Amino acid sequence: MAVYKHNISFWEQQSLLQLQYDVIVVGAGISGLSTAIQLLTHDDTLKVLILEKLPIGAGASSRNAGFACIGSISELESDLKNYGFDHTINTVRRRINGLRVLLDQLGEHEIGYEHKSGCEVFEDKLSFEANAARIPFWNEALEDYTYTKATFKKSNQNSMKFHFSSIENCAEGLLDTGKMYARLYNKAISLGAKILNSCNVANYEEVNEYIVLNLSNFEDSFRCKHLVLCSNAFSNSLVENLNLTPCRNQILVTSPIDKHPLNHGYHFDSGYIYFRAIGDRILIGGARNYFSEEDNQEHFGLNRDNIDYLKRFLSERILPGVDYRIDACWSGVLSGGIDRTPIVKYLSDRVLIGVRLGGMGVAIGSSIGQELAEMLIRKLND
Repeated sequence: MAVYKHNISFWEQQSLLQLQYDVIVVGAGISGLSTAIQLLTHDDTLKVLILEKLPIGAGASSRNAGFACIGSISELESDLKNYGFDHTINTVRRRINGLRVLLDQLGEHEIGYEHKSGCEVFEDKLSFEANAARIPFWNEALEDYTYTKATFKKSNQNSMKFHFSSIENCAEGLLDTGKMYARLYNKAISLGAKILNSCNVANYEEVNEYIVLNLSNFEDSFRCKHLVLCSNAFSNSLVENLNLTPCRNQILVTSPIDKHPLNHGYHFDSGYIYFRAIGDRILIGGARNYFSEEDNQEHFGLNRDNIDYLKRFLSERILPGVDYRIDACWSGVLSGGIDRTPIVKYLSDRVLIGVRLGGMGVAIGSSIGQELAEMLIRKLND
């Protein structure tokens, strides 16, 4: 069956959409929208277009669980072992800075941000005690970034109804993902950015002083002087050898539950499983490390084994004996790789990339956008 391709009309070109821009951003997630916002805040005369392959949002930006994503103590211990101290501290610093940029840019109240401590929960005593013994080390290491001498502490909540020991993270917080994404999207538009959804960039090429972008669903090509790639988990189709691995996470939200036991954001199994309250509902997600998915994880979809596991975790460990139903179920696609450091660099004199957010896009997406915009502004000012 032939694929329909859109031709831009004369009227569209006159009043709605041009084919040539100063900057085109690929990806309307947190980092892409933040890049456009930072650019237009600096210079509102720039013509900026954002192209997004999905009808709403992006891989994980509008589909995440709403954690601030500072990191649990066992996750930091794992990063320390695998990547070293400097890498781990720089990663945390980038997350904290990114969260501040996001909150300053959008407003805490406007995105439903609550500075609620996070709790990492453990089901075995040895694991809890080993991580608890590292609290003094991490508190000293993070003091200059979290502005407190007690980033981590043993939780006083020994009365948790799911009977885990826990370590509290005072730097963590929760937000409303829908409000956050809508505010980012609307702010970019209010500053003058054009956003086209359901536009898949098939490829791009540099031709003289312009970059030409070919879309799989447009007959016409777009041109720009500068290109910024922020498509995160979907970037392998545009750039080779990125060392970027798409990872698909499953998320469930329950029906309203009377007097549920959760009052924090929670992490379990080094952050692979996470759960939180949304009003009188409970959200739970993750557990992808227990399942080997052979299908393409760049594609959205539901892994039934993964979902069944999350349901059992809910019923057996969080809500034993409680009747509830699942009211929402979806997947989000994040990106990882051998190295957890985000890729933020020039691919050529006119092409920038900011990807591989490692599942921490809420925390670092805004700072990635800020970095990309600052790099491009310096180029524009040369």
